[in-house]
Amino acid sequence: MSETGKHQGIFEMETYKKIVYPNFSREVLGKLEPKTFLDYGCGDGYMATLLEKNIEKNLYDINHGGIKEDELKKEKHSYRIIDSLTELKMEKYKNYFDVILLSFVLICVQEEETYSDILKTIKYVKKEDGKLIILDCHPCFMKHRYSYFYTAYSENFEYLSDTEKSFTKIIRGYDKNDPSIKKEVSFRDYHRPLSFTINTLVECGFKIIKMKEWPDLGFDIHKKNELYPPLYHLECK
Repeated sequence: MSETGKHQGIFEMETYKKIVYPNFSREVLGKLEPKTFLDYGCGDGYMATLLEKNIEKNLYDINHGGIKEDELKKEKHSYRIIDSLTELKMEKYKNYFDVILLSFVLICVQEEETYSDILKTIKYVKKEDGKLIILDCHPCFMKHRYSYFYTAYSENFEYLSDTEKSFTKIIRGYDKNDPSIKKEVSFRDYHRPLSFTINTLVECGFKIIKMKEWPDLGFDIHKKNELYPPLYHLECK
């Protein structure tokens, strides 16, 4: 790993929730019409609130204490919180899920072995005809500025060789009780070339059905970047 933390990215959380996830939920997840859904690395569980209420939603995150159950309960969603990987790997979840989502998860994984372990676990719990959906930042265009995300990460980035180089991402959000109060949290991201992701998926037994690159959607006064997509998603089975 080299120059850890030198490069910083800015990510506007409100844009992420108001634009990125609703569009992705409608255009991708909703059309798959799952009966059983797993959000692996679900964060606060926001994605589950965008799905139909009758879908059985299973939420797993290493920090499961951050899942906002109040929103799910308020809207009367059918959901279950999976407390640990040990629980997820139990026999009852083998070949269980119709759709599994990895949303901005693989980008947070430092070790390549852990990367493979996550995909093998998902292969175990996915139905034979189920789908794995991966949503992540596009590693090819990180030097470009977008309406809701910017990083100078690629100034010294060797795209094909430096696969464990990290940068610090800053997420900007707001206090839920007082929107005028801004909050920030920072953590490290790891950009690997698409070839690494695709090859690891194949090695773990997945078949890639389709890939879509998502254009910049624009937000507030920020200019849209229509030339370079900031996000991509893969649909696998």
